[in-house]
Amino acid sequence: MVRVKTIILMVCAVSLVLLIACGGDTPSQESSGKATDTSGSSQAKPVSTSAPAQVKKSQTVRVMNGVWSNELWTPRDGVGENAAYGRQLHAYWITGDENVQMQPGVLTDWEVSEDGLSWDLTVRDGITFHNGEELTVDDALFTLDFNFGDEAKEKALSPSLIAEAEDTESYEITGPNTLRITHKSPKAYFPFFMSELSFGVAGVVLPEDYFNEVGIDGYNEAPIGAGPFKLLEHKISEHMKFERFEDFFNTDRRPSYSNLDMYLVPEVSTRVAALRADQVDIIEANLSVANQVESGGGRIVWANESSYMWMILPNCDEDVFCNKKEVRQ
Repeated sequence: MVRVKTIILMVCAVSLVLLIACGGDTPSQESSGKATDTSGSSQAKPVSTSAPAQVKKSQTVRVMNGVWSNELWTPRDGVGENAAYGRQLHAYWITGDENVQMQPGVLTDWEVSEDGLSWDLTVRDGITFHNGEELTVDDALFTLDFNFGDEAKEKALSPSLIAEAEDTESYEITGPNTLRITHKSPKAYFPFFMSELSFGVAGVVLPEDYFNEVGIDGYNEAPIGAGPFKLLEHKISEHMKFERFEDFFNTDRRPSYSNLDMYLVPEVSTRVAALRADQVDIIEANLSVANQVESGGGRIVWANESSYMWMILPNCDEDVFCNKKEVRQ
């Protein structure tokens, strides 16, 4: 077997997050008003900063995002923006580190066959879902079927998941905590696609028993996962409130604070005003409002993120330009 643990990324963008000291009232779009200075764009050159100091265990961290996509929690129905909240609730097959390298998550190991068609996956012991039930290889197989089975080809909302489902040959349990997925063509990127480093929530694991009990609509209304936070409240297009999951398996990544409140505020000026008024701790922003953030006492923090491009070349088996190997290389 050939062991594959990393993938080369084309880094061409970074994600900007802005922080300010905690405290203040609950954020309100109506009361926040406009930012004081809205004229012109900042020419300041951003610099990396150290991570913010740890917050108290009883503290609530408040975050404002600009977009949440469709606000669903099911992996085959997510797109990029679902990751903002999906990463709080869910545990991923494979996680990532600060250097954008894949690291074990729900899986402790993943190995590819010599022909590149099959991946052997090893599920970690000792993981529990938010309802106290143990995460098992059966949950892993159920998730593969949900994402890549025949139903996914017809009902998935994510075009990427549909494409993956159409190219999936089979999936099966091969041992007490191992399973194998086989594709019709080699997929060197498959671990990355199923990792926290990828887009959306494609790489999360579903609780089979609970999902079958409540159904897909019931699950999206009251989701549970095995991630660092449990969902307490979700008001569509307004807010999501989470509580720390004390039994989260990844001890190195357990939150130091007890609660996370997330608010959907599309207007960047409103988010900046809330930050300056000390009504929120973290916002999504951009360089056009950097001066407003910094003049209000905030600071810019850059995270090591990446963007990447999928090159889709259809009909390359026919007599077209991409049929030539030299073109594809």
